[in-house]
This record gives sequence, structure tokens and C-alpha cells, in this order.
Amino acid sequence: MKKKIIINIIRIICFCLTAFLLYLYVYPISINIGGPANDIGIIMCLIIMTLIAFWSKCKSLYFYIRKNKFGKIAENIIAVILCIAILWGVVGSGLMIYGANVKPAEDATVIVLGCKVDAKHPSVMLQERLDAAVNYLNLHPNAKCVVSGGQGGNEEISEAQCMHDYLISHHIAGVRIYIEDQSKNTDQNLNNSFSIIEKNQLSKNIAIVSDGFHEFRAIYIAKRHGIQNVGSVPSMTPLQFLPEFHMRELLAIINEVFLR
Repeated sequence: MKKKIIINIIRIICFCLTAFLLYLYVYPISINIGGPANDIGIIMCLIIMTLIAFWSKCKSLYFYIRKNKFGKIAENIIAVILCIAILWGVVGSGLMIYGANVKPAEDATVIVLGCKVDAKHPSVMLQERLDAAVNYLNLHPNAKCVVSGGQGGNEEISEAQCMHDYLISHHIAGVRIYIEDQSKNTDQNLNNSFSIIEKNQLSKNIAIVSDGFHEFRAIYIAKRHGIQNVGSVPSMTPLQFLPEFHMRELLAIINEVFLR
């Protein structure tokens, strides 16, 4: 009896944690920034919650299905897919952690990668990146900065202009800031920023400012463009966006490293 109570308590805790994770995947959709990563996360959470809530029935169904040949084949296929997904989740997360901890050289040229702008103001995630950039630039007064990001359809100004204005308002001298406002993705962010760096003869030691989960892929792209001495200045990702963007980045790394 005591063992059964402990198991039920564990099931309730796991169900509640999964329900909270489900909320974190649903929340971005409610503010119109969801995508395929949210759909995958929602499906994953619903499956886990169903298994927890109806464990006895699911177990009986499992044993019934695996009695026939096709059930066993399906079981093996699902098991392989799950193992690959879990393995990639661990490896991909490890790569993100590694990328976020690559230290830049002293007084490196800062590249701040763009993120969504709310009208003329930085979104929560963009403000975190800008605060990380301000901190680095204050600690390295000789460093210059390139703010990189074009204008989206629902943005009143370019991401680069928004970032420039924010840095100026936080006492970063305008002569230290260069604007790159034509890019639409990370590859363009870095390629266009490198052109500005070369044109203005800025230091080719690079410090990329972005969310921690994004740093590995950004560094990988930078090195593909021939920039070898590159490090990261990671910003904090708000909890309500972390599951979505972590899942999205796991898919993006596969596309960038293995499918490109």
C-alpha cells in the first residue's frame, strides 16, 4: 500500500510538471510566435500526460498490440525513433551549452544578432541580448559593435535601428555602433556584419551576442564564413520562451550542420 501511494505521488508530480511544460509550449502560440517546434512539444506533452493518466489502460493496450507481428515491428520502429530523438536531445543540448561558453578575445568586435521588435521597442528576448551587449561594451571600452537585423512585416523600424537606439539610450557612444539592417536570418546577419567589419577595418576577433541556445549555431555559421576567432556573449532566455526555442534550435542545428 505504501509503495502504491509513493508511485501515485510520483505520477501526480510528473503529470503536473508535464502540464506546466505544455503551458510553456502553448504560450508562444497565444502571442503569435509559435511554430513547428511548439507543435512537436505540445504533441510530446500530450502523449506523456496520457500515458501518466491512463497508465494501466495504456499498458494493457501495449501488450495487446505487441501480440501480433506488425505490432512488434511498430514497437521496434517507435523504440528506434525514440532512442534517436533522446540521443539527439542530449547531444544537441550539449552543443548549445558548449557554444554558450566559448569565450571571446579581449576587445572583440561585438555582433548583436537581431530578434523581434515590438513596434519600435525591443521584445523581451531582444532586450536581454542588448543588456548583455551593454555589459560587454562597458567592460571593454575599446570594443566596437555591429547591430544586425532587418525590418519584419510587423515591425515599425528595423531590428538594427531599434538596437542602435537602445544602446545609445544606455550610454554606448554612437561612434562605436555600426548598423546592418538588411538581413533576414542568422546567415545573413553574420555575412553582412562581416562585410561591415572588413569595410571599416574593425577587429576580426568576434563576440556574438545572442541567446545561449543560439550561440553554437551562430559560431558554426561564422566559421563557415571564414571567421575563426569567434566567441559568445550569451544572454538569458526568459523561461516562457525557453522550451519552444530550445526545441526549435535542436531542429535548426540538424538543418545547418547535416542538411545544408
